[in-house]
Amino acid sequence: SDLPPAEMKASIEVLCVNRMGLLGDITNVVNEAHLPVSNFNFHMLKNGNAMLDATVSVSSREQLETLLNRLRGVRDVISADRAAP
Repeated sequence: SDLPPAEMKASIEVLCVNRMGLLGDITNVVNEAHLPVSNFNFHMLKNGNAMLDATVSVSSREQLETLLNRLRGVRDVISADRAAP
């Protein structure tokens, strides 16, 4: 059939060392993945690091892992993981 794959929403958390240009680098990775984003919240932590909480729509666990691996490759990203439910 030609039905599109079912999409699931996945919440992710990206912990980063804050720096100029970081948000742009992260949004470039998300844009290049061509995934719909329904939530994108970037905020500073008390220790000076930054946390991104985002919700993306993916069609498979592999698609989500690919995005997380690409985010982990961004300079100054400490971790990128699926958020705990």
